[in-house]
Amino acid sequence: MADVVHHPSFAHRSPTGDSDAARYTKPQGAGSSSDWSHTTSGSESRTAFSPGGKGGDEDYALATLDTSPPAFATAVDAAPVTRDRPVPVDLTQDVDNPGLPRASLVVDRQHPHGTRNPYLADKYPNLSVLQQHVKFFDANDDGTISMLDTFRGFRKLGFNLLFSIMAIFMINGTMAYATQDSWIPDPRFRVYIKNIHKAKHGSDSESYDTEGRFVPEKFEEMWTKFAKTSAEYMTARELFQMTEAMRNAVDPYGWIAAKFEWGTLLMLVGERHPATKQLIVTRDHLRGQFDGTLFYRIEEERAKLAQGRRGATTTTAETYAASGTVAGAGIRPVEAVTEGGRTTATANVSAQRAGPDTVKQRVPWGQAQVLKDVGVEE
Repeated sequence: MADVVHHPSFAHRSPTGDSDAARYTKPQGAGSSSDWSHTTSGSESRTAFSPGGKGGDEDYALATLDTSPPAFATAVDAAPVTRDRPVPVDLTQDVDNPGLPRASLVVDRQHPHGTRNPYLADKYPNLSVLQQHVKFFDANDDGTISMLDTFRGFRKLGFNLLFSIMAIFMINGTMAYATQDSWIPDPRFRVYIKNIHKAKHGSDSESYDTEGRFVPEKFEEMWTKFAKTSAEYMTARELFQMTEAMRNAVDPYGWIAAKFEWGTLLMLVGERHPATKQLIVTRDHLRGQFDGTLFYRIEEERAKLAQGRRGATTTTAETYAASGTVAGAGIRPVEAVTEGGRTTATANVSAQRAGPDTVKQRVPWGQAQVLKDVGVEE
């Protein structure tokens, strides 16, 4: 019977029944052990998983077959790293052809039919996933991202002046030339969206392929390999470990770019888990940055928070201004409250899959950007 090693932080599919539940049989006339085939019988059980271990949708098996037959082995003793970073061996049960790069859809276990940026779907139906990721920064819709576009985009996301200026050097300074059609450098350092795939750097997660398509298998590998705490979020420590593990040899630019990108995401939507106090980034937010959906959500929610702030400061000290929610976006309602001359946002923060568990957070207006979905534990 095959030995199965399960990823410690994920629910799994497990064969049930007697000792014949899973076995390897040798076909008639087969020569070596490498010719053996895998047969199964019995039923499978699905164990529910949710943030904090409380209720919610089901998350399925991320198990590693690491014994005979060798054709299916994903871990070996001589390379301990193959056990430390397991791969999703049963992904085909939830996603059709997960290794097939998707040109315009972000596909994963929770969205097997894929989704694309709803803010771009009507006007730009044919953008690749990587093009959707950067389109937010094309402010004047001319197909390029100028230095001013980059600056304004980061400011709209809530970054301070210094960081927004630094982003110009990191993005336009390093990516503009690679995306040009001409060998002559553009003195305005514009990034051309049609050629954004040429700016893809090494030492990344490979969730984008070299043409800017989205690879579901690589996205899921991030979670089986590095999300040791939960299936629904990564901690800051795990994100840092991921950037170290993904490094390619002799690729200093890729090392720096990867840490800049993931560090920026952590600053953008990172939050303290209400139970463990760890700094985390949720799976939904991490997924949303791949097609840029997250950027539009942040801009939209910041506008609503600003409207609530103006309403609170122009009326009585007990004014409550409730912002609406975006359908399907997972953004919770927020109330603007003024107490003692200080305006704060009171947000109901609850996991999308955490059932009735809810935690209240009060954050200063200057820090409130997106109402974040997190798992809640008692």
